[in-house]
Amino acid sequence: MTLPIVHSETYQRHHPTFEIGSGGRIMPYYESPQRAEIMLEALRATSWAKIVTPEEGRHESLPLLVHDGDYVWFIRNGFKEWLATNPLLPEGYPPTYYPSCFPPPRARRRLKGEARLNAAEGYGYYTFDLTAPLIEGTYEAALGAATCAMTAANLVLYGDRSAYALCRPPGHHAGRDFSGGYCYFNNTAIAAKILSVRGRVAVIDIDYHHGNGTQDIFWEDDRVLTISIHCDPRMDYPYFVGFADEVGAGAGEGYNLNIPLPPGATGEWYLKTLDLVFDRIRLFDPWALVIAVGFDTYGDDPISKFDLITSDYVAVAQRLRALNLPTVLVQEGGYNTEVLGKNVVAFLEPFSS
Repeated sequence: MTLPIVHSETYQRHHPTFEIGSGGRIMPYYESPQRAEIMLEALRATSWAKIVTPEEGRHESLPLLVHDGDYVWFIRNGFKEWLATNPLLPEGYPPTYYPSCFPPPRARRRLKGEARLNAAEGYGYYTFDLTAPLIEGTYEAALGAATCAMTAANLVLYGDRSAYALCRPPGHHAGRDFSGGYCYFNNTAIAAKILSVRGRVAVIDIDYHHGNGTQDIFWEDDRVLTISIHCDPRMDYPYFVGFADEVGAGAGEGYNLNIPLPPGATGEWYLKTLDLVFDRIRLFDPWALVIAVGFDTYGDDPISKFDLITSDYVAVAQRLRALNLPTVLVQEGGYNTEVLGKNVVAFLEPFSS
C-alpha cells in the first residue's frame, strides 16, 4: 500500500529571514523552508510514500471557499502596495512587511473596506500578531499550500482512503479574514470544506497550538465538527482563544470542542484525551476526517512545552487510523528540525496500510 504525499515546490517562495519576538526581539524565522525539505526527504526514503504534484491551474478562487474576499485580495496584493510606499528597509534584511499598528476590537468593523486604502497600516487589520509577515513570494506559497490541501481532499473524495498534504506555509491559525501564527490560508479548513460536499466532516487538530483560525471559519457550521487538543491558552499562544467553553454559535453551537492541556503533557496523557475525543466523533458520525498534524507537541520542540516522543506519534496515528474513516492529513507545525523527518514518518506510516 502507498500513501499519496501531495507536495508543491511553491513553498520555497516564502522564506522570511526573521520574526519579531516578545519585547521586539529579532529572532530566526522558525517556520522555515527547511522544514518541508526535511519531511520530504524522510518520506522519499520510505517504501510507501507516493509523491504527488498538486492539481494543475492557478486556483486563484480556492481560498474564497473559507476566507473573505477582501482578505484574499490583501494577501495577494498587500506586499506590492506596501513595497511601493516603503523603500526604506533595515540593512541586511530583504523586504518584509509587518503591520505598523492594530485596530482595537471596537474599531475593527468600522475599518472594513478602508484597509485597502493604505497598505502600510492595512495589514494590522488582517493579522493578529507579528509572526506572519508578507514578502514577495508569500501569496504564491500560501496558494500552493492551499492547492496541496485541495488535491489531497479531492483524492479522498474520489476514492483514496488517506492522503497527506505537505503544506507550507501552514494554515490553522488563519481565520476568515485574518492571518497569524505563520499562517495565511487555512489549508485544513479548505480540505474540510471540500469534503463536506458529501456530508459531515470531523476536523481534529493535534498541533500544540490551538487551531483558532479553523474554529473561526466553522464557528456557525454544523456540517463540520472542529476539535482541537492544545496547550492551555492561559499558558501559551494564541492566549486569547482556545478555551473549553468555546462551543460554537448559531447552527454551529455544540460543534466546536476545545481540550486545553497543561504544559508538560505526556504521550500517555495525550492518548487518554484522544479516547474522549473519539466518543464525540462517533456521536457526530462523519463520513470523513481531516487531521491537522503538528509535531510541535514533541518534547524538545523549540517553541512548545508538551513532552511527546516519537513512539507516541505511532500510537496516536494508530488510534486515529482505527476510526476507519477516509482521512486527509494536513501539515501544520513542528520546529525541531533534527527529529522532524523521523516524526512525520512515524506518524504517517499507519495511514499507508
